[in-house]
Amino acid sequence: MSLNSINKYLPYMKYYDDVENVWSPYIVLKQQQNINNEVLNTDQFGFRYTDSDEKYTILNDKHTRENEEQIIITGNSTAFGIGSSSDKKTISSNLSNFTKKKVYNLSLRTCNSFQELILFLQVLDKFKNLKTVIIVSGFNDTLIDRYVSKKSIITPPLFYQNKIDNININFKSSLWSKLLSTNILKKNSTTFEDKSFNWKRNYEKNLKIWKSLSNEFNFNIIFALQPYYKWSKKIFSSEEKDIFYEMENKKIKTYEVLKNFNQDDYKEIDFFFSDICKKNNISYLDLNKAIRSCSEVNKWLFADALHLTDLGYKVVSEKISSLIK
Repeated sequence: MSLNSINKYLPYMKYYDDVENVWSPYIVLKQQQNINNEVLNTDQFGFRYTDSDEKYTILNDKHTRENEEQIIITGNSTAFGIGSSSDKKTISSNLSNFTKKKVYNLSLRTCNSFQELILFLQVLDKFKNLKTVIIVSGFNDTLIDRYVSKKSIITPPLFYQNKIDNININFKSSLWSKLLSTNILKKNSTTFEDKSFNWKRNYEKNLKIWKSLSNEFNFNIIFALQPYYKWSKKIFSSEEKDIFYEMENKKIKTYEVLKNFNQDDYKEIDFFFSDICKKNNISYLDLNKAIRSCSEVNKWLFADALHLTDLGYKVVSEKISSLIK
């Protein structure tokens, strides 16, 4: 899905395009492990390194001091840092520099809010003094809801739902199918569609679980609604104009869905997250508003519709850091 304008202005974005999604139990797909290049680096699981005074992930932290305060940033590709020129320029690295605290990046690309929660549960035992969880998320669930037309029963839709469907098809024709009775395959061959699925109801459930976990394990939560170009800016830089023009005229489904979010959608979504965060006593931050109100608003902040440049990540990181107690 790479754009010519992005390749022109941000040639290092090719490194993000080359990152493969690999199979992982429970969260289905994640970014590949052991990436090692000048732009991004991941550990043996696929967590991106925070790079401030030292480089570390929750699985590779050799200098953890007893009783040292720990912070997590979780979310999807914005929290992961797509668009940043190096590990040093992501939100987690910026926050570590601003706060002088350990900030661990637990983010996944193209994930939904339920996958974010599952991943956190998988590594919760690794943290000894967790004080703050920052969730940079929100837009992906609304995007996936429009992108995926056929939702499965119970399971929240995935951005790569078609890949999962292909796995099912390949499974039926594989050697494994020969080990199972014909009756079992027939009984499970139909994909049932859940026409009543509601992404808001699902997200509210997930945030309630987050709040229960924060009460049990004594950490604070900051929920930051990830920025979207049409909701954050009215005046675009020359680079942004070129990128958005090409994106909006590209006949690719993702871009077709992306460009159709409007201000009415924004008001509805902002109110929804603000309201459920208030009900659950979770700090809420709208990063669209944070960008609109910053002094650099007319500069080049967006690498594409949802991801930021180094300056954009610095702007939102400064705003997030002001809420960390």
